[in-house]
Amino acid sequence: MDSLNRAAEELRSTQFPSELLKRCSVKRTRKMWAWTGCFPLLLVAVGLAAGARDGDVRLVGGQRSSEGRVEVFYGGQWGTVCDDGWGIAEAQVVCRQLNFPGALSAVSGGTYGQGSGAIWLDDMECTGDESDLPSCCFKGWGVSDCTHSEDAGVVCDRDTALNNVHVYAVDDGLNLSEKLGRLWDSGIGCDFSIVVQSPNRDPADETFCTHRFILSLDPDFTLVSSLQRSSNLTMLVSSACRPYVSSFLRYLYTRQIGITIASVLCLHQMASEFRVKQLQADSARLYPWLLPEDDTFSSPLSMYDDGIRTGDRVLQEVCLQYLAWNCEALINSTAWSTLSTETLQALLSRSDVIVPDEPFLLNALESWFMASGNETEPSTVAALLNNIRFSMISADTLYDLQFTSDTYKKYTALYDADMVEGYPFHVLSFQKLKTHMDSVDVGYSPRTYTGSPWGYIISATEISNYKQSNFNNPYNGWYNGFSRSFTTPAFNNALFQDKMMTWTVEIYFSAEECARRGYTCNSGLAARLYPSSYVQNYEGIGYNNRVVMVCDTGYIFHVQDFKDNIVYLPANSTTGQAYPCFTDQYSFQFVVRPQYKM
Repeated sequence: MDSLNRAAEELRSTQFPSELLKRCSVKRTRKMWAWTGCFPLLLVAVGLAAGARDGDVRLVGGQRSSEGRVEVFYGGQWGTVCDDGWGIAEAQVVCRQLNFPGALSAVSGGTYGQGSGAIWLDDMECTGDESDLPSCCFKGWGVSDCTHSEDAGVVCDRDTALNNVHVYAVDDGLNLSEKLGRLWDSGIGCDFSIVVQSPNRDPADETFCTHRFILSLDPDFTLVSSLQRSSNLTMLVSSACRPYVSSFLRYLYTRQIGITIASVLCLHQMASEFRVKQLQADSARLYPWLLPEDDTFSSPLSMYDDGIRTGDRVLQEVCLQYLAWNCEALINSTAWSTLSTETLQALLSRSDVIVPDEPFLLNALESWFMASGNETEPSTVAALLNNIRFSMISADTLYDLQFTSDTYKKYTALYDADMVEGYPFHVLSFQKLKTHMDSVDVGYSPRTYTGSPWGYIISATEISNYKQSNFNNPYNGWYNGFSRSFTTPAFNNALFQDKMMTWTVEIYFSAEECARRGYTCNSGLAARLYPSSYVQNYEGIGYNNRVVMVCDTGYIFHVQDFKDNIVYLPANSTTGQAYPCFTDQYSFQFVVRPQYKM
């Protein structure tokens, strides 16, 4: 009991910060990810860094210490927050994190001057109750389409009765996690037994002796209520997750755990079931790093199902977005025919699905129908077909369906109903169409089509050759930069097929290249896509173009919309890539997306 008493006393005397280092830098070692200097981790190592820590905030540029531009520390450097989505709820979180009573106002538009370096956070969504700013929802670290002219700021409410502006934290908890880990390993003084069972008692029951006091420190832990009533309890865990129970229980002591592609699903499930909220949240944040490791799509689909089961909408979105972006590879995998109707419905309804063209997606759906045999109800067929954007299929291809599609012959009436809605898009002017539309229907908007003529690919080899050529002969082309051209129709219906446009692609691989064009590239990587030929001002037509980045291992890891014909891209895996690519070998797909606008 001496060890337990000493640990308990150490807990009582330690001042914990509200949340220790929720974001961190990431390193990869073999098949395990290590989040260094953060809490919790993937090898989750609680550590106290000198000075600022990931997730810390500060105010810069104000006349008082209670106002200024909001800056966030992450990955060893300070960066700013974009004012997109910035409001009083977000300001409240910042001010309370800085130990002010609250916020008086949220300030936008670079009022306190423009910052430098990374724009770490964008599209913030806070409830106002979060303990720190990174606990709110946001795109991802460094994922932003903003410039520093949009740097967000706050004005905090000062406590004028006391001079509590400066707070100096003292944290002596560095070694506590290690000591509690030794307590778990030794079992000295344990007084509460947890019996782990699986269905059909396979494998056999396993008993862990734990410390009642340690388990009671997490009030949300579902087993807490049993601690006072008995000296033991039973945990029901699936056979597949049994190898990770010991690590899960040890985490309750140390708040440290190793997570791999094999263990993340089980750890997230146990954290969700037993309400270990921090582990649930942190394991979910690792999914973007782990999803690309499984090219069979088995794990991404299982993770999505787990998000559905637990009601975790963030996890659902992370997985579904990955499946949408890599839809072509998913369709070509054996996993496609195994998709549930619900998953397929959710996937087809998305506008960010990336495929060569809409007929490719229709053919894939028909192959799913064929794999399902005669078990698919007509109502299900109708619901799924309703997600196909027949307006995005050429009139010639629509006409050929009656001769080429076996599924059409089986569900002729269902196809005809959708195809009838597709034909007007190709033969009627926008002026005519909009007389019966209050807004542009989603079916009249393209997904991300990488096939000809709308997609243009620049391969990793082409980029590598360009870099090598200019490295060997620095006067050869660095000044002019990397530039290519391609042509597309002005619009994607039959009326515009003979009206062609020429587009120019430019990629800037350094801050110097950007500067020569009058741009500031904080990450050192940017691209432009703009019409280089005369563009007639067609009424109601706009372009929402995108760039798609493909890792050399074949998966799409980042997608971003152009804003004013330019896009600032994350140059490496630690600067905001949605599903990080850990090499510098990747290709670009530039996609022109014409669409009507009211």
